[in-house]
Amino acid sequence: NQNIEYYSRKSFELYLYTIENDIFIENGEINRYSFTNTISLGIKLKEFNKIETFVKKYSAYINIIYRKNTIDFNTAKIFYAKDQHDKALRILLTNEFKDSIWNLNAKYLVLKILFELRNIELLEIHLKAFKTYIKRKANIGYHKTYFTNVCNALYQLTDIYKNPVKHINYVFGNETPDIEWFNKSLQELHSSKK
Repeated sequence: NQNIEYYSRKSFELYLYTIENDIFIENGEINRYSFTNTISLGIKLKEFNKIETFVKKYSAYINIIYRKNTIDFNTAKIFYAKDQHDKALRILLTNEFKDSIWNLNAKYLVLKILFELRNIELLEIHLKAFKTYIKRKANIGYHKTYFTNVCNALYQLTDIYKNPVKHINYVFGNETPDIEWFNKSLQELHSSKK
């Protein structure tokens, strides 16, 4: 969680080692979170060949109840990381993920893709629905605050997109969730408007 590549690489290697050597495989199954953590670390390290091979090799080890959701969720994340937005959207928009947090993350990923594609009209429709979904969602703990702040930052980013001159010196603050993505998107907006 310190966002230091050395530790991410060591964690990735440890996950792969423990799964490949049956340490994380219990009763013939891989925990869906261990599977997802492995994929997330591989994406962060841009180890696409390794994680795509991992998905093919170990998907069958995920409990049947969560298998399709786990594979779809992680495949969409891989497509997004490889800038294959249409493929990621196809998966994300045709699934309702059983895990509440994955469902929230999937909806957020859709919003990021729509912004990156500059489909602002569709983004605003999905953003309004997402904000309502978060308000109505019970028992998600601190995730309610996190995703409410995500919505606020997306509204701000959309406003900046529409009125770049008005926000020429704006920078997202440290309280912004996923701050790297928001400031990168902001920088790209300012660069494209010059």
